[in-house]
Amino acid sequence: MRKTLPVVFALMVSPTVLAEVVALKGATLIDGSGRAPQQDAVLVVDGERILAAGAPGKVKVPQGARLVDVTGRTIMPGIINAHGHVGLVAGGQNRADAYTRENVQAQLLQYERYGVTSVLTLGLNRDLVYELRDEQRRGGLPGASLFTAGRGIGAPDGAPPVPVAPDQVYRPKTPAEGVADVQEAAAHKPDFLKIWVDDVFGKFPKMQPAIFKAVIEAAHAKGLKVASHIFYLADAKAVIANGVDALAHSVRDRPVDAELVAMMKKRGTFYVATLNVDASFFALADDPALLDDPFLTGALPPESVQQFRSGEYRSKVAADPNVPKARAALENAMRNLKTLRDAGVRIAFGTDSGANPARIPGWAEHRELELMVRAGLSPMDALFKSPSWKVSTGLETIEHNQCRFCRIGNLNTGIGAAAESFWLKREVYFGFAELASEYGRVFNSNYRLGGGATLGTLVDITERWKVGVSGTYLQFPLGEKSHEWRVSAQQRYALHKNFAVRFEFNQRARTQEYLLNLHAYF
Repeated sequence: MRKTLPVVFALMVSPTVLAEVVALKGATLIDGSGRAPQQDAVLVVDGERILAAGAPGKVKVPQGARLVDVTGRTIMPGIINAHGHVGLVAGGQNRADAYTRENVQAQLLQYERYGVTSVLTLGLNRDLVYELRDEQRRGGLPGASLFTAGRGIGAPDGAPPVPVAPDQVYRPKTPAEGVADVQEAAAHKPDFLKIWVDDVFGKFPKMQPAIFKAVIEAAHAKGLKVASHIFYLADAKAVIANGVDALAHSVRDRPVDAELVAMMKKRGTFYVATLNVDASFFALADDPALLDDPFLTGALPPESVQQFRSGEYRSKVAADPNVPKARAALENAMRNLKTLRDAGVRIAFGTDSGANPARIPGWAEHRELELMVRAGLSPMDALFKSPSWKVSTGLETIEHNQCRFCRIGNLNTGIGAAAESFWLKREVYFGFAELASEYGRVFNSNYRLGGGATLGTLVDITERWKVGVSGTYLQFPLGEKSHEWRVSAQQRYALHKNFAVRFEFNQRARTQEYLLNLHAYF
């Protein structure tokens, strides 16, 4: 496994280092923009701030900075794990008493040491997690940034089948109990909600559809997104049909089909592959040489290293009837990840690390990247989404050159990128570089051709109500030479999953328009 040096490593060396300017030289730099990695790069760090990064000839190193040669390493932004766990393992075992302040804090620090700077603990958290999360956000708890789904909602006598404390998972028996559990969880303001819809290789009862439907609806009513543990294609379709926002694992029983792709793209459902889950059943038994790597053993307590090295462990894995099922599941998961990625489904990164002793916080994230590449994604695909493209064409009426109602045709295309945050609710910030062409007798030479840029944001005010604003500047050097500013503001309210009302204001040169639209989706 190729090692990386995430940026967080450079910021955590020691208080002495934090007091001086440090220039890291010679590494391969992945800057997080989606651009190709920069070879032989320079990164200048002053305390907790990155001052500059780029090619040696373009980055000025301050006089007196301490130079550190990191040739052969890779520097990248911190990893965001959208499916991890804390406080489930202690002393190399899953234990109901493992969820303590000391254990959770130690695991958050371990995540951070391995370059995982944010982790969403997706269920199986004691209510202590809210205290720790809020303390951290006040600046009082070090380690990876903690986001949480709280306890999560499982099935009575079913998934998740792990030893837990009484306040670590809800198990409603009826839809009404599920709604009550959501309301209790929502009072703590979790960052997400988790449900388990799985029979664990046919061994346990599965959550009833009426219960997960009621839970998802109640969570959305409280403004909470929901992620679902799934294994089967049929269950993936069922939870998506009921509005789930993310699949927390791969579909692993069979190849995904066009229906699932269409459902996920229509609803914007995220897919968290967690290839590490099935690989963890057998990886350390199949390849004991992994345990000779300090990068792995540094993430394990001595008793776990000894356990995984033992012949007893390898014999146990060889005799486990679920291991052949896990091998087949991993093959399906890898194929399905590639299929969904190629189809344009939204992929999020997650590992299920921390769920059991073989899913090792920190190391598992690097292993997951390796497995994603083996599945057919490029290394940069595994880390970052590709840029977005847009193409639009149509007819419109504008006011131009003394003509008040002039019909023109247009064809625009562009490439851009987007970033998501949760500072308020959920915000998406986007930008596009554009090529624009417009045609009509209103223009000198009957056309104008040029380019420019668009910047904007979309904000989820509530589950149903979304607001967006954007601004565009276009310069037309060909045909009729001109330039133009455009501003747009809109809000959309979903009346039902298939119907929405949108109000839109557009300012274009001297033209203002107000639009009220009813959208139907089929």
